[in-house]
Amino acid sequence: MKLSNYRKQDMKKMLLAMAVFAAVAAAVIAAGVRYGIKKLKPKVETALAESKEQKAEQKRMEEAKQQSEAEQQSQKEDEWETKQENKQNETESLHIPTDCFEYKGHSYYYFEQAGGITWEEAKEKCEERGGHLLTIASKKEQKAVYGYINQYVGFDCDLWIGIREPWETWVTGEPVSYTNWGEGEPDGSYGQCYGAICNGERSGYGYRIDEGQWDDLGNDDETVSRGGYICEWDTTVEGSQPVKVTKETKRQEKEKDYIIPDSGARYLDRSDIEGLGKEELRLARNEVYARYGRLFDDEALQNYFDEKDWYHGSIKPEDFKDSLLNEYEKQNLYLILDYEEEMGYR
Repeated sequence: MKLSNYRKQDMKKMLLAMAVFAAVAAAVIAAGVRYGIKKLKPKVETALAESKEQKAEQKRMEEAKQQSEAEQQSQKEDEWETKQENKQNETESLHIPTDCFEYKGHSYYYFEQAGGITWEEAKEKCEERGGHLLTIASKKEQKAVYGYINQYVGFDCDLWIGIREPWETWVTGEPVSYTNWGEGEPDGSYGQCYGAICNGERSGYGYRIDEGQWDDLGNDDETVSRGGYICEWDTTVEGSQPVKVTKETKRQEKEKDYIIPDSGARYLDRSDIEGLGKEELRLARNEVYARYGRLFDDEALQNYFDEKDWYHGSIKPEDFKDSLLNEYEKQNLYLILDYEEEMGYR
């Protein structure tokens, strides 16, 4: 059915009105958008500027933080280096050997003194090195230190420790709270008023001393001539570790200072001296005397022994008595002299 002309006209008017309304609406919306953008633009620009400033400030804060952290790290490194230098200087001033034995914050070192040293001399030597003669405050310390001693020291030798009559205080002034005296000791007989630790066993009427126990001796007792003394420092060396001494390292250490390290403790045979040159044989023969502190007329020989830590020359050649030598040393001197003659060195 066809629409009437009247209705067609109404439809056209309505469509036209809708188109006009849409156009007006679009124009209003566009105008509103432009107005909104115009009004919002300063705010947006302000917000963007503030955002950039915030980012810049945040960056500056991060850079400042990084710089502060770097400065703190640098300061820590400087403090650490200073601390290490101070520790090194402290160690050097205390003269603590780097291969010392350490136990619970204390350092210990055995100084061999085959030629003999008095208790008073040993005490002075330790104090010159910034330490003191060995003190023992507990059974555990006794066990630890004697384990160290037993690796270095020959059997039936005595070592000075930092105690003397009346046995109430150590050389450091600490009260004696622990002792390990042998049976019947200290007896104070024959002026024996200085403490020593024994690496051996001995017994007699009214006394018995087992390995590691203490004995009282005279200031210049001959048994210490085969031993030496232990110095102790009440601090440890940074980075050092307790030294486990093997027979090989013990041999190597001794060979640094002696031609024949044990020529005073056993009988030598030809295998011990074969291969030694003329000068080495001469030094090996004279180091027997040097252990007892004999001085030498030969300047080169005297200079050689003066460089040894264990040597303390005090006896003039004309005052030295061969009776000081033990049987091992006497027999070994004959062996070396015979071998030198055989080789045409004398």
